[in-house]
Formats: sequence, C-alpha cells, structure tokens
Amino acid sequence: MISTAFFGSPEAAVPTLRRLEADTDLRTVVTMPPRPKGRGKVLTPTPVEEHAVDLGLSVLHCSRKSELADLDLDVDVAVVVAYGAIIPPELLSRPRAGFVNLHFSLLPRWRGAAPVERSILAGDEPVGVTLMAMDEGLDTGPIIATMETQAGAMDAGELTAVLAELGTDLLALRLGDWVAGDLAATPQPDGATYAPKLEKREGYLDPTEPAEALARRVRAMTPRPGAFLETNHGRLGVAGATAVPTVLVGGTLEQVPEGVLLGTNDGSLLFTSAQPPGKRMMKATDWANGRRGDLGEAT
Repeated sequence: MISTAFFGSPEAAVPTLRRLEADTDLRTVVTMPPRPKGRGKVLTPTPVEEHAVDLGLSVLHCSRKSELADLDLDVDVAVVVAYGAIIPPELLSRPRAGFVNLHFSLLPRWRGAAPVERSILAGDEPVGVTLMAMDEGLDTGPIIATMETQAGAMDAGELTAVLAELGTDLLALRLGDWVAGDLAATPQPDGATYAPKLEKREGYLDPTEPAEALARRVRAMTPRPGAFLETNHGRLGVAGATAVPTVLVGGTLEQVPEGVLLGTNDGSLLFTSAQPPGKRMMKATDWANGRRGDLGEAT
C-alpha cells in the first residue's frame, strides 16, 4: 500500500483526505493552525483538522516556512489540496515520489488562489482539475493528468464541491501509477493565466454590462464575498441570478413572480435572493413586497 502525507485546510480538501485515509497508508496530516472565527473570535480548527480527528488521525499545524522545512516525511508521496502556504524547496524532495498537487483548474489556465471563481467569471467551458508534480513555483509544476467537467450554471461553492470530488477520482486513478514510476509528467504549455483572490469590490453589478456577464459574476461571488447592486436605497446583496431576454431600461428594478429583474444593456438579470442593508439574505420577492413597489434604481 502506498504511504502518504496530506497537506490541506478548507472543506474542499476533505474529500481527498477521506480518500487517502481509505485507500493509502496515510501517515501524516498537515493543516493550518486554528484561527479566530465569528463574533466571539473563537479559535476554530480547519475543516481538514476536524475531519481528520473524526477519522482518528493526528494532525500537525504548520504555517511558517521554518516549521515546514523541519518536517520529516518518510512517505512515498505527499498530496496537497488548498493547503494555504508555500511548500519550501527543501521539503519537496523528501517523499520518495515528491509532492503532487490537486489544483481546481485545467492548468496552465488559472494558476493561483481563486481558480474556480475566475473560471466562472470568464465563462470557461469545460472546467476541471489538474494533478501536477509540485515544483518551487506557484502552480507551475508539470502536469500528471487532468479530468474535465462542465460548469453550467453552478455557483462557485457548488462547482468547488464538484471539483473536489472529481479530484479524488483523478487521484485514485493516477496516484499509484505516478508513485510506481509508470506515468511521466508533461511541462505546462505557454499561455498561463492567474487567479488572484476575489476582492469585495469585484462583486459590484454594473447595469451597463450584459446580463449574462452579471449572472456569471453573481455565481462567481457566491457564496463569498458576495455580489451586490448599488441603488438609491443603499447597497443590495444579490444571489441566485440568471440572465433572461426581458427588455428593461438599464438600472430598472421590477418585481416578477420568480423574483426581481434588473435591466441591463443586453437582457435582464433575474435574481431570486436579496439582502438589504443591515439584514440577512431573503427571498427577492419578500424584499420587493417590503418595499411596497418602491424598488428604486440601480446605478
């Protein structure tokens, strides 16, 4: 049985953790330390740590380069999924078959922190996951294998969950062959694009843009950091959006049975959830009913 170490932190890394625990001799789990969370700033472990403890696995906390450099990894291969820190060069060569990374894009498309969100914003089809051999660069290592799927109308949270499961399938198919030396990695081709973390300001929905572009923006910003309209009643959070052919004057907001329409320069944006200032997300129709017909205008 292959011996492994796993480096990961968020919920999207948990399916790989579970697959490695079931299919390999998982000897080491490394994750980021607990961080303050919520209004009470309670120290909260990562999802990977929570699930590892449930599986009866011990966990190491490493966030600094010096801590990682001191790790003793006597395993065949180390697997990384959204760990949250750069693996130092001196550690990369310690596992007998090195480090491999499951990255949620079809490299070299969307290297970096937010590949799923950026692929949705760009309207990419297909999307997928890449298993790569790690080197010292940021998602620059040679490609071992890829697996594709369709993004369709999924938001970033939904697509991340799909890709996380797809990645475990890819790992199950290819990890053994990689460790055995039966697979050769291929250098990434030219044409890399980069996926920086989303900023809150990128959630702004500009009614002068086409409705389809705005629908992609809403999906990319869901569940975090969120999409929003600027209206004469204040900022309005928006979720559950699709583009429809209805023609409205740009910036016009109109209630319909399915939700609320926003007029754009090409079609209309139908959204089903809205979050007025200082309140929680609610049904867009409930928000509109509360406004008693005065929905204002988006700018």
